Amino acid sequence: MVAAPHLGRYLVFGNLFAVASGVVHRIDRHPTMRSHPVTPMYEADLRRHLAAQTALRIGSVELPALARGTANDVLAACVAAGDQAVLFDGVSE
Repeated sequence: MVAAPHLGRYLVFGNLFAVASGVVHRIDRHPTMRSHPVTPMYEADLRRHLAAQTALRIGSVELPALARGTANDVLAACVAAGDQAVLFDGVSE
């Protein structure tokens, strides 16, 4: 999973945020997405949200690891732990 800051979508500590009218909202509190007719978002933690859709183990590479330059180590640990999908935090291009 990736964030898309150029579209106003951010992932921080595995939680999805989105911009509406210039304001950043957690996705489950976003004025449109929380009650979207096709894809409503009731949970901002993407690990929990995706757990309702798949049995895959989901890990995450979070901002501190990205800032420290240890993302590869964290990703390797996720793979070693059996994670089958990995979320990457993203707040900038």
